[in-house]
Amino acid sequence: ALGACEAGPGFRTTSVEITPATVLLDAIGLDTLLVARVVDDRGRDLLGAGVSWTSTDPLIASIDGSGRLTALAPGSTTVRATASGLGFIEASGTAQVEVAPVVTSLRAVAGEGQSGTVDLPLAIPLQVKATDRRGEPVVGQQVDFMPHPGGGRALPVTSSTDAEGVATSEWTLGPTAGTLHRLSAGVPGSEVTPVEFEALALAGPPAIIEVVSGGDQVGIRGRPLPQPIDTRVTDALGNATAGVDLTFTPAGGGTVTEADATTDLTGAASASWTLGDESGGQQLRVDAGAASTLVHAVATEVPAALLAGSATTLAGTVAMPVPDPPSVIVRDGAGRPVPGVAVSFEVTAGGGTIELGSAAQGTEAPPVAEAAPVAKAARVAEAPPVAEATPGGRTTAAPAVVHTDVDGRATIGAWVLGEVAGEANQALRASILDAGPLVFTATARAGPPALLSVLAGDDQTGPVTMELPQAISVRVVDAFSNPVPGAEVGFSPSSGYTTPGIAATDAAGVAVTRWTLGPDAGAHTLEVTAAGSVAPVQMRGTATGSATTCALNGPSPGYDLKICWVGVEDPTVASALDEAATRWQALIVGDLPDVVPNAEHPTCVTGAPWVSGPELDDLVLYVTVETIDGAGGALAGAAPCFVRDGSGLPTFARLRVDRDDVATLAADGQLVALLVHEIGHALGFGTVWTAAGLLAEPASGATGPPPDTHFTGARAIQAFDASGGSGRTVGAKVPVQNRGGGGVQDVHWRESVFGPELMTSELDSGVQNPLSRITVEAMGDIGYVVAADQSDAYVVPFPNFPVAGPGHAAMGSTPLGEDVWWGPIGVVDAAGTLVRIRRFQHRR
Repeated sequence: ALGACEAGPGFRTTSVEITPATVLLDAIGLDTLLVARVVDDRGRDLLGAGVSWTSTDPLIASIDGSGRLTALAPGSTTVRATASGLGFIEASGTAQVEVAPVVTSLRAVAGEGQSGTVDLPLAIPLQVKATDRRGEPVVGQQVDFMPHPGGGRALPVTSSTDAEGVATSEWTLGPTAGTLHRLSAGVPGSEVTPVEFEALALAGPPAIIEVVSGGDQVGIRGRPLPQPIDTRVTDALGNATAGVDLTFTPAGGGTVTEADATTDLTGAASASWTLGDESGGQQLRVDAGAASTLVHAVATEVPAALLAGSATTLAGTVAMPVPDPPSVIVRDGAGRPVPGVAVSFEVTAGGGTIELGSAAQGTEAPPVAEAAPVAKAARVAEAPPVAEATPGGRTTAAPAVVHTDVDGRATIGAWVLGEVAGEANQALRASILDAGPLVFTATARAGPPALLSVLAGDDQTGPVTMELPQAISVRVVDAFSNPVPGAEVGFSPSSGYTTPGIAATDAAGVAVTRWTLGPDAGAHTLEVTAAGSVAPVQMRGTATGSATTCALNGPSPGYDLKICWVGVEDPTVASALDEAATRWQALIVGDLPDVVPNAEHPTCVTGAPWVSGPELDDLVLYVTVETIDGAGGALAGAAPCFVRDGSGLPTFARLRVDRDDVATLAADGQLVALLVHEIGHALGFGTVWTAAGLLAEPASGATGPPPDTHFTGARAIQAFDASGGSGRTVGAKVPVQNRGGGGVQDVHWRESVFGPELMTSELDSGVQNPLSRITVEAMGDIGYVVAADQSDAYVVPFPNFPVAGPGHAAMGSTPLGEDVWWGPIGVVDAAGTLVRIRRFQHRR
């Protein structure tokens, strides 16, 4: 084509411009039109100039006289346009042409859907054809042949297309048979979808025969081995070979079922081997094509005895395995263990089951050459179809079979008992073909608590502070409704307390307690709990009437001792008691942590009033004046009832005074001293020493000469030395009464050393009975904050009195026998919860 305009005289042609100056053709046969512009020296188009077109390589692209350019083959060429004509000077221009076909389609030509042997080339090479957008072959295009992981290898990996646009590569499959291998053929850097090839990989010829199981067994001569001979045939790369014929040939006697077998899809084939009649090593040859292997076994003598290899009388929990699974031992006539014997285990009573677990799997045997004439180990296995195991290894009702090991022992994995508890109500029988049965029995105990139910005592009504008329009873059973004996049952009332607060169930699974209502009238609840994840139950009780209570003092900065009377207050004792309490509150000056009164506190003394108030600060002392033993004898007694968890210091204590001795004691001026002494025991003097770890060589329970019982508190020892006892050489410090029986020994200073000191076991008449610094510092040793300077003046009179010497008795002294009111001591936490009970007996 020519674009031109008329030229006037004096103008001449200067150039020819081709549009476009650069041409890219991406498909063979594709054409396009070029335009030439003839320009004079003033830049004006010239009309009438003729233009001719040429291509430097017409095999790459041709151009006709009108400027139409056509792609013929890949490559580069130059197109020239030349202008000439009458009155014009000849001129030309050029354009660069590139013919570069672009692949727009890639398709498979050959090699699809083949199958072949692993690690060998496929019979037909892979071919793909590349074409451009006009469907013409693209020549010289690189194509990559890339196997997927495990899919083998291609050669060459990169191939160029030929004149027909076809690229070729040879595909060698990967090593794994039985799967589809995949390969992708694609143009690198192109968005054209690759061609996907698939080929089925087949196993190679038989090369290896593997004995999967059944090798190196031990069995009885002339009888079938416990396990079949399981084999697997593979090619050289380990791929299972299906449809391969095998032959099993015994050497040295014996027979084989399925002597000719064919492998299945997994390459497996099995046969059962009956040993020959001779004992010792035997062999079985297995052949498959060019591959072969030998299977070894050892033949033993015939069993003669079935013996117990574990206890035959067992115990366990219902629906659970017994701790020691039943085990038997098989021996021949010479007493030697017989491996490989099939032992049948069967549950005959109780409904339990048998599990074939790790204990029933046995061990691998060493080579037969090392094992003759008796194998060193035997494979022990389940023998189908006799014991058909359910999921998890638990057998059905059919017998379970276990084969003896090298020691002639057969042990089941587990004997799971039935669901009914009872004494010797479970039975399991073990038997072999050649000897009589052996019976194992087991007692099935109930399982853990699962359900708690009320038997009696719900919805009762009774007076406040009184015990309800009917006992509270509950039953605990397991998940199978068996009564659970020995289960811990807790009783937590919203008001009052139970006795006991925690009870153990009896053989019938029943726990019993008594509920004493609190001082508040109205409806109350009793929550009953059992150990474990058992849902609690709630019972109800209604309290009627009103109760007398003892009001607690409010918090105070020092030590506070609250006196609560049990019964009628005795004015003589009350006056002396106030004086005695004041004395101790001058000696013990540190406040103790306040605690919530525990619900059981009225059990401290029969008929004790309930205390009222949210917190206790610091000690409640229940006091009763009653007949103990008439005039003389025991004058009084005291001890803690409840102590704090941690410090061990009392929260509640009791003190009783013999009413028949009050007048005499008052007249003799000894009543106050006696009550100071007794309050000392209530505070813990002598009564918490053992729990605090401060009493050494106690006399209680000792035989022979009196031991050197002594108190080991550092502060008391220092005070003893400072009070004249530093020169003691005949025994340990601080000496404690080591004779006299319960309520005397182990809880007082030694009378023969301390003389008139108030906290000895005798109250001296006619002289002062001082409360010494030694006593006050001993109270500091058990945890109190004390003012020792408020103690009485005192010097130890007999620091070196012999340990086993006679007890000292001052003229006119009054023995304080039985003056510790022993009983259980409860330990409570700050929230008022009884956490445990220390039980003390009346000491003799």
